[in-house]
Amino acid sequence: MPPAATSTFRTGLANSRLLRLFLLSRHVPTALALLVGCGVAMQLAIRVHWIAGTGASSQAVPILIEGAAALIVTVAARSPFGEVERAVGGRTPWLRLGATLGLATFAVVALILGAEPHGILGGNVGILRSMAGLTGVAGLSAAVFAGPLASAGPLLYLGIAEFGINAQWTSPWIWPCCPTHDRGAAITAALALVAGLLAIAVRGARETSDQ
Repeated sequence: MPPAATSTFRTGLANSRLLRLFLLSRHVPTALALLVGCGVAMQLAIRVHWIAGTGASSQAVPILIEGAAALIVTVAARSPFGEVERAVGGRTPWLRLGATLGLATFAVVALILGAEPHGILGGNVGILRSMAGLTGVAGLSAAVFAGPLASAGPLLYLGIAEFGINAQWTSPWIWPCCPTHDRGAAITAALALVAGLLAIAVRGARETSDQ
């Protein structure tokens, strides 16, 4: 084999090994299984009529499941190596970004499939908007707060959203309360997603209070 081909092969092998080890360190296989469970939970909620009609429960129950999925996505962004990982190489931000975005996409697909065949209020677009915004909120929280406190941001937001649904709020900052076609809510959720992804990519999930 020519030297150039050998070098390319070794580089590809090293990259694939790095990717595999990175995904395993983030417990991505476990996260995928849990996200499938969120899709199953969505289907079960529909079958037992926790999600039905156009009442408050038809919005409140899905947002809880979507919030759980968003937490799973960002928990998988936590590094077992902390500062050591930040000190090595320039690939880890891209790996963090790719893993988080990939898991978020998988979560959307799992929830959409879980909502079939009858669907939920807001439809697939509503699931996409909610998952985008909640993933962003969870990502920002993980980058700011350490350890278990990282769940504080999305849990607080979910609490406000649940109250807003019952109070019939329509603020774009509380996008779960808004109609699917609300442009302001979609823009706000998209901005939250971008901010959360950037925080995870650049900063990573915070492990200790002194980081």
